Order: sequence, then C-alpha cells, then structure tokens
Amino acid sequence: MFNRKTKLDQEDLEELRKRTELINQHILISQALEAQKQSFLMSRFSKYGLDITKQYDIELKTGMVTEAKTPQKK
Repeated sequence: MFNRKTKLDQEDLEELRKRTELINQHILISQALEAQKQSFLMSRFSKYGLDITKQYDIELKTGMVTEAKTPQKK
C-alpha cells in the first residue's frame, strides 16, 4: 500500500493552479450568462401575458411555454 506523503513539484503545482483558476473563471462566466438569460426572459413575460411569480418551461425547439409543475409535498 502506498502510504508515503508526496508533494507535486513547483511546475506541476503551478499548472494545477492555472487550470483550477480557468475552471473557476468559466463557472463565473456560466453563472453570469444564466443570470442574463433569466433577466431576458423576465423582461419578456409581460409581452406574452405570463405571471412573473410563476415558473415556466420553454421548449427550445418549438417555443412552447408551459407552466412548470411543482413537486407535491407529502
């Protein structure tokens, strides 16, 4: 069994840090894009007579909008 402690060398550690930073940046970009999408949709609700307090599912192929079903609590 491998029980010895191992340490990455400086070059590999720096590469790991850079890759982790890129992943974190992409996560932030993805979150910002999702927020922009939600903002866009909310701004269009009145155009289609939709209630802003409800959630909707939108079929991206057809554009059909249906009210999202909420799971029933037991």
